[in-house]
Amino acid sequence: MTTLASASTTLVLAFVAIVAIEHVAQPGLTPGYFMVSEYARAGGAAGAAAIAAFLCWSASLLLLAAALLQGGARGRPIMRGALALVVLAALGLAAAAVFRTQAVRGVVPRDVARTAVGELHDLGTGLAEIALFGAAFATAIIARPRRPLRAVSIAAILLAIAVGPLLSLMGADMRGLRQRLLIGVACTWQVSLLRTIRRGGPPFLQAPDSPAE
Repeated sequence: MTTLASASTTLVLAFVAIVAIEHVAQPGLTPGYFMVSEYARAGGAAGAAAIAAFLCWSASLLLLAAALLQGGARGRPIMRGALALVVLAALGLAAAAVFRTQAVRGVVPRDVARTAVGELHDLGTGLAEIALFGAAFATAIIARPRRPLRAVSIAAILLAIAVGPLLSLMGADMRGLRQRLLIGVACTWQVSLLRTIRRGGPPFLQAPDSPAE
């Protein structure tokens, strides 16, 4: 279980590192306005790196699911739900890597005919977002009170809800910034969960019949 968690941590951090490098390698795609998946359209090494980034994150989530399964996630319905959501998020990210986006600055231009590939990409990214924050909601419920994982899970959910409206109130039509904030929140939650697993696994969960601390 610890080995799986460590491997998952390495891969999610690799995703973050690759995306950070892409910001430097492709300065024409302003991070505040362009989506991360738009880097894949660059072709060559830069485009391949963007695809590899999403595959790294997808693989890291599958390893997280394996670690949860090995740690006894099947024992409670809510953890089975979290496990399923993590797997769905991994599949969504894999789809985002395989199917190229049609978006430009986060939006598909009106004069561009929608394709099945573009639709599958959007479906994958949407599924990943919903599944990741659904899993965070599950860990917010089941994590022991006064543990860092619960605080991080709750913060992740609140930030995910607030980031869109806050940017709208600021008059900032910055879809790229919104996406990067959500990615940062999701990765932070995942690393926190993995850290908890490495430090003790199932004990971070409340016992089924235990009162709240």
